[in-house]
Amino acid sequence: MPSNIDARPPWESPVHGVLVVLAGRPGTGKTTVGRLLAGRLRAAYLRTDVIAGPMLSSGVTDDNARAGRVAYDIARDVAIENLRLGVPVLVDGVHATRERRAIWRDVSESTGARLVQLEMILSDAVEHRLRVERRQTDGYIGPSWEQIIAMEYDAWSETADGLRLVVDTADTDVALAACLDHVKGSAPA
Repeated sequence: MPSNIDARPPWESPVHGVLVVLAGRPGTGKTTVGRLLAGRLRAAYLRTDVIAGPMLSSGVTDDNARAGRVAYDIARDVAIENLRLGVPVLVDGVHATRERRAIWRDVSESTGARLVQLEMILSDAVEHRLRVERRQTDGYIGPSWEQIIAMEYDAWSETADGLRLVVDTADTDVALAACLDHVKGSAPA
């Protein structure tokens, strides 16, 4: 059943002019929730892994860090283009550093888009590990569980990084509802 958000023309929607950023460690459910959320918001969906992956697999570079930097640059420019067209944008990426999080504050300021940041976590470490291991058996090229645990991930500072809602993805339906409510609830009246 369509929500009220779907009944309005895009230019009258409370998500028109919104930039939603999903952050969190790999395997926490960002992509699962992000795809569903982008569909509900009718948002352009930009996943940094999908941008970086072809650079690595095609041999453009074999440097993961370089591919990541370029992926964020491309995502930033595509986000700006869509926001200027009035299309809501959802960006799915780890956003492990303050530098990467700052990109989206700059995009929000330069386009006038409302920034909504969501940090995905998975409180159940056993389930988190299982999700990561299942992805790898399905052919996903990404970090191992050991690499995820060792990954540098700047603790979120609302002073430095801005406000965000922390969403536990243990239950996808509950996580999606919380994200939708937060995006709609943070919209100006």
